[in-house]
Amino acid sequence: MARTYAGLLGLIAFVTIMIRCAIHGANIDNTIWSAFIAMVVWAALGWVFAWIAERIVVESVQRSFKMQMAKFDNADVDTDELN
Repeated sequence: MARTYAGLLGLIAFVTIMIRCAIHGANIDNTIWSAFIAMVVWAALGWVFAWIAERIVVESVQRSFKMQMAKFDNADVDTDELN
């Protein structure tokens, strides 16, 4: 997921800078350099944010699963005690 977000945000930043500079008639060398820098920065930010989001989701699901398994184990113990 992190790689996908990094790629998408980097591409969006690159295209946005290219379009902005084309509209304003900027120098092509400066435009490409600016677009490249924006792509790298936004790709890095996208990777970090997506990695954090993925970790939050994974940890939440693991915690929920463990809680459900603990409830299931406790329910087993309670029914065994009745027999």
